[in-house]
Amino acid sequence: SAGVWRVLHKPRVAIRKDPSTTAAIVGVAKHGDTLQACERRKDWVCVQGEQRGWVLIDGASVGLGQLLERLDDRLIKLRVMHPTKQLPHLVE
Repeated sequence: SAGVWRVLHKPRVAIRKDPSTTAAIVGVAKHGDTLQACERRKDWVCVQGEQRGWVLIDGASVGLGQLLERLDDRLIKLRVMHPTKQLPHLVE
């Protein structure tokens, strides 16, 4: 799996049709959203959910800085083991 990622950039990031900053925008993910990635290509992850498309991980090349962070495997396991427990570092 290409992992689970959280949106760091405020207020949102673009979800694009292809892994390119010039590709059409097919949706957005808001700051704090958690994204399930199905594939990774260099600085891009393909996300699936309400919208399927590509999100840039690090926007330094376009003057934006870090856009996404990969969630630690340990935190993901905690969420699975305790789905009803509020985990402030995972929940906005």
